Amino acid sequence: NKRYLKRSTKLNLTVLSMSKQINYYELDQLDSKVFQDLLSRSIGQTKLSLNEAKNEGGQVSLDKLAISIFGDETLSEFLLLLARLPVFSNDFEILMKDELDVLQILKKLKFFINLKVRETIYLLVKMSTISSNAANNSVDVAQYFAVDPNNPQVEAIVDLKFKNAISQQLLFNADSSQQIMYLSEFERLEKIDPHAIYPTSIYRQSDGYTVASENCSKIEAVMSTTLTTSIRISSHVLGYESTHLADIYRPLGR
Repeated sequence: NKRYLKRSTKLNLTVLSMSKQINYYELDQLDSKVFQDLLSRSIGQTKLSLNEAKNEGGQVSLDKLAISIFGDETLSEFLLLLARLPVFSNDFEILMKDELDVLQILKKLKFFINLKVRETIYLLVKMSTISSNAANNSVDVAQYFAVDPNNPQVEAIVDLKFKNAISQQLLFNADSSQQIMYLSEFERLEKIDPHAIYPTSIYRQSDGYTVASENCSKIEAVMSTTLTTSIRISSHVLGYESTHLADIYRPLGR
């Protein structure tokens, strides 16, 4: 019996070594301490970038703010890490359970590559205003989604999806370190989490794993889809002073 067990074990190991395996998603592991530290520093940097982008009249130049945000080392590291993390996982939900408004924003920012530049800016600024002790953490939605009344059809840099602004070299020069870094990360993400580059929905994340025999005559696969939702219970949503609907539809251009 012992001889038989040894032989069987050797045979199984041989078969497994000849099998083919396809792991479609290879997301980073969540390191809670590292992520929370980077999140805190990113919130602080967003506030600094916002102040630097204001002109003498206190108005914010969105194009200037975009370059400041996406060109900052801390914020770019934060956004790209978020794109590689399993944001829809139980561990991430538990980590952010005491900051539900921040969690809602992080779920959207995971797909910042496919969001309009102005929406990412708005989400970062909104997140920077949220704190447990703040009496009023609202952000002027109109400031970030207004169009030029004299040229309503003219599309600014911030109206483009981030990946398009990068591919068209509108934010950074072709030979700049930021441009090279983002293009390299896009290529990397396409291999480890293609959904981050080509999302069918920012509220859904897929996963899958396939194993096959050497000649692929036998194939076994598992697939999964995770859906996320954000629920808020509020009164007077249709009131003039309410910004709930504006928060949802203005980023979509409505």
